[in-house]
Amino acid sequence: MASRSTDSADSNAGSDKEGTGTREDGRGYQSAAEKKRKDRLVESGRSSIGRWIATRFQDSVIKTVGSLVAFSRLAPTVDPHRDSDSGVVSDWERSFDDDNIAICDIAAGSEGGYILAGGIGDSPEFWIAKTDQSGSVEWSSRMHHGEGVCVVRSIQPVEEGHVFAGTSSTTDTDDIVLTRTGPRGTVQWERTFGGDAFEFCQKVVQSNDGGYVIGGSTQSYATAGQDMWLLKTTVNGRVEWERTYDRSYTDMLNDIVRTKDGGYALVGTTIDDDTACWIAMTDSDGTVDWEESISRNGGVVGRSIIQKDDGGIVIAGVSNNSGAQQKEGWLASLDAEGEIEWQRTYGDPNDMLAVDIIQTSDDGFVSAGTVRSSKQKNIILVKTGSEGNRKWAKKVAGRSSIPPSLLNPSPGTYVVGGSWESGRAKRKTAGWLAQYSLSTTGPTVGRIQD
Repeated sequence: MASRSTDSADSNAGSDKEGTGTREDGRGYQSAAEKKRKDRLVESGRSSIGRWIATRFQDSVIKTVGSLVAFSRLAPTVDPHRDSDSGVVSDWERSFDDDNIAICDIAAGSEGGYILAGGIGDSPEFWIAKTDQSGSVEWSSRMHHGEGVCVVRSIQPVEEGHVFAGTSSTTDTDDIVLTRTGPRGTVQWERTFGGDAFEFCQKVVQSNDGGYVIGGSTQSYATAGQDMWLLKTTVNGRVEWERTYDRSYTDMLNDIVRTKDGGYALVGTTIDDDTACWIAMTDSDGTVDWEESISRNGGVVGRSIIQKDDGGIVIAGVSNNSGAQQKEGWLASLDAEGEIEWQRTYGDPNDMLAVDIIQTSDDGFVSAGTVRSSKQKNIILVKTGSEGNRKWAKKVAGRSSIPPSLLNPSPGTYVVGGSWESGRAKRKTAGWLAQYSLSTTGPTVGRIQD
């Protein structure tokens, strides 16, 4: 299927906020067709398709921006211990349990340690923090934006600072926000992208020329319903071009990675009669070189994508097993030309999701996700060989958890960040960060299917 691309070099899609100045309203022109489409969505009770999908396929696709929350206080380190049920050594754990905290992304700091990002309850504040290598906070910063709910979804460390991309949500609209900070979180500039409907941010990466590429979804500029959206900006956050990818009535771009040749690998979700995983490889201008759609009985969602050392790609996500009425962790590998090499599912007898994935030094993979047991969700790491055959699976956290982010600072060591529900009736959310050293012996969880 040929791609449909929309280019834009003007500023209609964005607005600026320099330093602590007043935010300018940069909403683009709304055509009569766009207004009709928005009115139709409102009449059908679907003013935000993203929210409707989150309810329909919960834990498998994007969560409502309003349900993502953030943090401010660091709890003491937990002493190193071994979990006898999983063979896991916990080197340290940190908890952020004030102000309804959620960690949505983590990244390695340019000077060591880790960068954390998320949001703070239903507040109009983004939250970022820097920790040392043991998870102790060195500094934190709150960035106020607008009057709605704000959450940072992605971090990109850059020279002498960081770039954060997130979503700012109000009753009527959701916008994508790109923010550049200094080394300690001081805002240097801020840009807002969106129209008169809803836009959702999932990822930001740095381009070869020092600019930024943002991946997400748009309703304002969609042909109909919701399209996948890719934006390229300059180093100062000015829009250079945009691409929308229309493959179904409801499309979502879930993750992007810059490839070795300067292009981008994309993974998204398309929803028509079924839920399918869409994968594409583009050039440096976002033009599709090849694309593939993977369907499975019950639906499949790709949540994370990486490029392998051989130029191919691997996707981690979730397959909805309609026969067993359960969700299973799912991995798929494609070669550099887009041909499927293998697929694997992991999960029986409990619901399991694969959310983030890394390639290890032995050419295998480790994915992080959640598995449901005893009426709660636990964080689980799954180690596979180069063809997806499972070597071990370890539960590393025993609380009800929001899907995690994963780093691999050294062989056999994994840093996981995310959030869990807390309080009575699980009405609060607390952020957490932990480092684990894993043994390759002991009990495993789940099974493998081809």
